[in-house]
Amino acid sequence: MELERSGDGRKFNNIYSITADFVRCLEPFERIDNDPLPGINYYRLKVTDMDGKTSYSNTIAILNKKTGLEVLSLSPNPVTADNNIILNIASAQDDQVEIVVSDVNGKIVFLQHNVAIIPGSNQLPIELPNLAACNYQ
Repeated sequence: MELERSGDGRKFNNIYSITADFVRCLEPFERIDNDPLPGINYYRLKVTDMDGKTSYSNTIAILNKKTGLEVLSLSPNPVTADNNIILNIASAQDDQVEIVVSDVNGKIVFLQHNVAIIPGSNQLPIELPNLAACNYQ
């Protein structure tokens, strides 16, 4: 198993390796990154089995800051007709955010108050009202 880190979510580098048997692979895996990059760090596990087949875990994002948050992505983009989206946010601390969607003229078309976020990666499901095809922010 290899723990990989990336600063952009695309190009990953190995920061820790371990050879593990079947029993070890069933146990929780912990590792502290003693030299994280500033800002957002993306992590994933790369697992190569005895037959040489490689698989990857889901990628997680962790914000390396004492305070603040960063919007990582919105999916799907563009938003589809069902208007269900996932907002991915990395936060440095527990907090509450307000989600505001407005049209190109600044008119608020969606507002969600007091959405709780935790330190690390947050996936916030949002169910938007039916909106006309347009650019929103």
